[in-house]
Amino acid sequence: MSSQPYDAIVVGSGAGGAAAAYQLALAGLRVVMLEKGDHLPTDGSTLDIRRVVHQGEFLSQEPWLDGRGRRIVPEEHFNVGGKTKWYGAALLRFAEHEFEPDPAHGCRGWPLGLRELAPYYEEAERLLGVRIIEDEPNLARILARLQRQSSGWRAQPMPMGLATDIADHVTEAAHFDGFASAADLKGEAERSLLSRLQSRGNFDLLVNAEVAALLGSQAGPRR
Repeated sequence: MSSQPYDAIVVGSGAGGAAAAYQLALAGLRVVMLEKGDHLPTDGSTLDIRRVVHQGEFLSQEPWLDGRGRRIVPEEHFNVGGKTKWYGAALLRFAEHEFEPDPAHGCRGWPLGLRELAPYYEEAERLLGVRIIEDEPNLARILARLQRQSSGWRAQPMPMGLATDIADHVTEAAHFDGFASAADLKGEAERSLLSRLQSRGNFDLLVNAEVAALLGSQAGPRR
């Protein structure tokens, strides 16, 4: 850990925190990331449906309070990479028409369009290893039947942040959605972003580092 003051403190290592830390560190700022959890094991336990789903072994049991002050235990993951370790790796762009107004549903248009966001989409897709995954044979047959029965159906491959050789790893291929890859075969925050910062001298990641409160500077409460 650096003995020098940090320019930025990032709380949480999920999608938002990792992306912010990545850009700040590449810009030359001294960045420290505080993650409440730890690194996930790579022994295959994160692909075990009994441990992951039935026992909820990797879920936090921390109680929260809802808006009425009632105690709840949400399904939260506290680990390096956050929920991106557990997501299904489907990474879609908004289509051009989705930025436009939709008066029929009372929706105004975006102040920017696909052209402005395209460079950011491209960078994110490059970092996350997004590629088109072709339909599996069974799904392709279902789609073919639907398209024959109704001309309104239109099939479109889904862009996925998965390794090109994931199909060669049977367990990983069958458990990528809702499970954390043990072999780094999924585009997620730790593998795709944070690992690129580990060799830099201006980035520190502290695990098991829970943030209790944010204290403002007396000289400037917003700092």
